[in-house]
Amino acid sequence: MSVDKTAENQFGYVKDDKVYRNAFLDQPEMEIGVVRESPEKSLEYFEERFKNFESKITELEESIGNATNKGSYLMKLVHLKGKLMTYNGLGDFEGLVAKIEVLKFDLDKSINENRVRNLELKKTFLEELKKIIDCPEEKLIETVEEVKENKNKWLRTGSVTDEEKDNMEKQYSELLDKFFARKKEYQAKQKEELKKVTIFYHKLIGKVGTLRSLRNDDRFHESLQEISKEWKSLPPLPERVNLALQRKLEKRIKDVSIQRKRRGQAPRGPRQGGGYGQQRSEPFAPEMLKLKEELLNQAMGLKDMELNSAVDAAKLLQEKWLSSGRSMAPEIKTIYNKFREIIASIFEKKTLEINLLKKFPDFAGKADSEKKILQISIMRDLIRKAKSDAKLLQENLDLASSSPGSPDEKTLLTKVKNQKFRIRIRENLLNEIEMS
Repeated sequence: MSVDKTAENQFGYVKDDKVYRNAFLDQPEMEIGVVRESPEKSLEYFEERFKNFESKITELEESIGNATNKGSYLMKLVHLKGKLMTYNGLGDFEGLVAKIEVLKFDLDKSINENRVRNLELKKTFLEELKKIIDCPEEKLIETVEEVKENKNKWLRTGSVTDEEKDNMEKQYSELLDKFFARKKEYQAKQKEELKKVTIFYHKLIGKVGTLRSLRNDDRFHESLQEISKEWKSLPPLPERVNLALQRKLEKRIKDVSIQRKRRGQAPRGPRQGGGYGQQRSEPFAPEMLKLKEELLNQAMGLKDMELNSAVDAAKLLQEKWLSSGRSMAPEIKTIYNKFREIIASIFEKKTLEINLLKKFPDFAGKADSEKKILQISIMRDLIRKAKSDAKLLQENLDLASSSPGSPDEKTLLTKVKNQKFRIRIRENLLNEIEMS
């Protein structure tokens, strides 16, 4: 039965002011629009729509040809093919479908070849990981970085063949789990051993306290010398732990010396090589000034370090500063003020980072301009909180001023000063962010 058509071309026709697309492949004839101006212009309009769609396929073909990771285009190609089947246009649909099929075939082939290459790479990384984690127990901690580097290479490598994917991932995960379980067990054992060793250090610190009852100065100094020798003969400790314990020992020696002095039994000046019996609160020597300057130089270098590493280094520098002696000399005080500001700035940057990631877990993936806005917002919140805390402390100090010189007033006064210092550091950091 014939159909009366007011206009037509090889891809469709117009009937009763409606535009139809001819059937192709397994797709039935389909109404795709209505006549707006004239049948001829309507046919031209839908031919132009088809050309626009065809140009998208051509652009995609060029992108695929220039791409390194061709697999990322597969789903886009499949999506366009599905859209083409019901697309409102007039043109050579069969030819365009054939072109898409050829592109898809080439892509599938390229993806399969890549997956085979990826499989070989991941087999290499798997064997490499086996060798890395097969290390002596004492090397476990320093091996962590090698494991992380291997894992990064594994993650950066694309998918492998479907048949091997689950097996490869399972093997790799099991190796990682085995390594980190072994590392955790080793750290727990190390921690337990450290506890046992520190008991002996604490016993020596306690032994110093018993010396306050000695009335003979020579015997007092001899005892300190003996304690110093025992201290040096003990197993070594991690630097941070060692510095903290050394500080406790020196404080105990200082306290005992002061108590003996008050009883009229002040010990003579420390002997040469007296080790931990040396008093560090005396006027500074040139060596102390040189040491403080060196610690300041090290602190200044923290600004160029990655933040987490800078925080760890800052804590260690604090310990070293405290154990390097005290002095009220103006030269030392000037160095200390600079040192304190740098260390505080590092800690405040870490506080900012913690608050940012807590409120915006996806912060790392945001654009630099957005990161800056969020940093400024969180920093202002931290400053407001610090000022609110400072106001509360000041109010408590005003109430405590009714009994001047009391321990409570001195404690509050110190807290107020520290809070004002924190506000100044945070305001400096905010200004630094705004100017960056």
